[in-house]
Amino acid sequence: MIEVYHRKQPTFELYDDNDLAEHRQTWAAGGYERVAYVVKPLGEKRDDEDYAFRVTNSIDSYWGDNEGVTPGPKAGTYRSTSVGDVVKGSDGTLLICAPAGWQRL
Repeated sequence: MIEVYHRKQPTFELYDDNDLAEHRQTWAAGGYERVAYVVKPLGEKRDDEDYAFRVTNSIDSYWGDNEGVTPGPKAGTYRSTSVGDVVKGSDGTLLICAPAGWQRL
């Protein structure tokens, strides 16, 4: 199972090592909230983080209605996953969304 965490006070920034260090401190201090569990379908080729990003973005409708997504207790109020948010892969790896791609948290 994949977990998606949004930063409670988003900055939407991750441009250098100082930003990454600040995100790490915020993670350690509990500054992120789990907003969804995601189950990737069998045969899905995308990496966990890329798949979770896709299904936790509202494109044609609210992402919490997407198949395989279980939103957290405040369903309907969460924004789309963005830069600075974290995905915990099925193997436990923590990755933070960067402006292009992902970085280890």
